[in-house]
Amino acid sequence: RHLPRRDVFFMKIDPYVKISFNGIEYTSVVRRRTYSPDWNQAFAFNFNGTTELVNGLTLALMDWDRFSQDDLIGFAYISKDSMRDILSQDTDWTETQTLTIKKDKQPVFGKDGLPSEITLQFRVKNPSEVKIISDGSGNVSWSDMLPK
Repeated sequence: RHLPRRDVFFMKIDPYVKISFNGIEYTSVVRRRTYSPDWNQAFAFNFNGTTELVNGLTLALMDWDRFSQDDLIGFAYISKDSMRDILSQDTDWTETQTLTIKKDKQPVFGKDGLPSEITLQFRVKNPSEVKIISDGSGNVSWSDMLPK
């Protein structure tokens, strides 16, 4: 939310997010012409506790452009230590975090003058309770297999 004005001709931006963690990268869908996108997408990262954490979680917020290269709006980052804490939680643990989008280590400010933010929800699941779903384009989501 609170995304900046980028496109000269169309006024609003077409944001999407590239999410990378431990060598795996996903890309969200593009939300057209909005300053407050709502993706409501889930991305699964398999972590069995014995895998070495290579790095933290990186989110690159992008502006899709039809006729030129997509523009980088900024980054949000969760450190390796914070990801280790998240991944060490018990099954069914859930947490929501709101991160400030930064570029060149400075907050990005939206069209409304407020800092640009992205909100993530983390959910730790037991792999035997999760079904991984791929749409064939490299995007993967998950759904609970067991009834609640």
